[in-house]
Amino acid sequence: MSLDARAVLIPAILSFIVGFGVWQYQENKYEAIIQAHRAEANQKLQDETMKLLEKERLIQSRIFDLENKYHESQQELSTLDAKYRQLVRDAGGLRDKGSGNCGDRSNAKSPSASGNNDSSSRVLSEEATDFLLRLTAEADYLREQVLLCQEWAKLMMAQ
Repeated sequence: MSLDARAVLIPAILSFIVGFGVWQYQENKYEAIIQAHRAEANQKLQDETMKLLEKERLIQSRIFDLENKYHESQQELSTLDAKYRQLVRDAGGLRDKGSGNCGDRSNAKSPSASGNNDSSSRVLSEEATDFLLRLTAEADYLREQVLLCQEWAKLMMAQ
């Protein structure tokens, strides 16, 4: 090998070694940056997951409370309905104050003719009474459902 070949080959080999070293340094540097970003992202993900799980636990707790409140109100409505039905039975049924004792409206207009002061009201049939009581119970039930939906919406809006 001649001196000219050595003069060219040695700087080329040194340049290759230095270039390779710089390339390794840059790769390690960027790998360290990427690892730091990954660690930061994983920490943020873990923090946000914990926050989300805490909110979910809170929501589940509130849902449980709402369901308990709803069931308690349904039991209270059932108890009140049973008491009301018993009161209606004890009173002899529901009365229609707008109708007379018989189908003839001319007697209903003159209570003094029959001698009965309560001739302006008539007891409804059992079927009509039962229908009205079921209808009011259903209205109470629907009211409770609407209240539950409103509570649920407030809960979701608060989150």
